Amino acid sequence: MRIGRLAHVALGAGEHRDEMQHFYRELLGVVEVGRAGETTFLSGGMKPAYDVALVPGPAGLHHIAFEVPGPDDLAHARDRLAAVDVAVDELDVGLDHGIDEGIAFVLPSGHAFELVVLSEPEVFRGTPSVGSQHFVGAGPTSLEHVSVDCNDVETAARFLEDNLGFLNTEYSQPASGPWFFAFMRTNELHHDLGMFRHGEWDGPGLNHIAFVVPSIVEIARVADLACALGWKLQCSPGRHLVGDNMFIYIVDPSGNRVEVNTPLTKIERSARTRVFDASGDVEWNGFDGWRSGIPPQARTPGPCVDARKL
Repeated sequence: MRIGRLAHVALGAGEHRDEMQHFYRELLGVVEVGRAGETTFLSGGMKPAYDVALVPGPAGLHHIAFEVPGPDDLAHARDRLAAVDVAVDELDVGLDHGIDEGIAFVLPSGHAFELVVLSEPEVFRGTPSVGSQHFVGAGPTSLEHVSVDCNDVETAARFLEDNLGFLNTEYSQPASGPWFFAFMRTNELHHDLGMFRHGEWDGPGLNHIAFVVPSIVEIARVADLACALGWKLQCSPGRHLVGDNMFIYIVDPSGNRVEVNTPLTKIERSARTRVFDASGDVEWNGFDGWRSGIPPQARTPGPCVDARKL
């Protein structure tokens, strides 16, 4: 079974659908490419399907979806999940966009998760072929990774490793107590999915979704645009030592944290997992090489559907 890159995230728009579309278009060139019922599909122009789905319902993370290359890989995933008694639902692709087939299930953390086969998979879409509608803000751009908050990082990480073939790039293993974080990848990108423990958070949370831009120049442009449009940064420019990327954080109109970052570093598929000794923010110095600690607002979990209760 092969798992590809992050396909999309779905966010509950709450009462802010129009404001959400304006936010993503004006900052990142992420525009509407389709609708199905009350769901709107947004794309940054660099993927064949879409990056973000705005779905009806409460604000917050609705689900995460990863690509699989074809039906055989999807069938393998169904079998593997069934073998460990994970309930799997078939997606109604008529209610989606650019997807031929897919399945949905729930991670041990309570996050809703999908595996999808795209209708027209592409390895790369060159910038010259991107429509002019994406050339606003810092566009064209692409969803790169997603990070979530959960109570039991280790259980969720081992589930992804054991059943779906994810690789664990690095994680914390304190002298005592549970894992603090884990960074999971499907190929060479440092992480496609980050997971952080938040002991006071009851249930799954969204930490952030991340869009990639080529350089710090585009990050500065996003920061200037955000300020001009009335959206203040939650975290000023910094450099993550884990992932070796520069970044800013902004909060969208529905309260979801959005990271805009330069590309994450690449990791050899055969590389061994790196282990940190960290049990909390104070002991982990990888958040920002330019400042000490983690800004408290950047560690506050965002809203997220608890799919275990649906």
